[in-house]
Amino acid sequence: MADILHHIKAKLYPNELTEDPDDYTARVSAERSIDISGVCRSATGRGGASGKPDDMEQHVRTAFQCACLSGRNLLFGRGDAIQRRRAHA
Repeated sequence: MADILHHIKAKLYPNELTEDPDDYTARVSAERSIDISGVCRSATGRGGASGKPDDMEQHVRTAFQCACLSGRNLLFGRGDAIQRRRAHA
């Protein structure tokens, strides 16, 4: 049997998209925030990503900087985005 690398906690809520009273949807219960460094350490330490966490973090930060400097938005799914801040004159 494979080792368990990650676990999540979730709560069940009635699924409003169906009429079935026994249909539920799970929503993840966030326990704490995690920064870029933490994501990179987790990805390389237990998530199976190759390379060094410090190198991965530098690549992510460089990509963020390049995207923001070029005027592009960074999309993370579900409509979340980091948008370039524009100075108001």
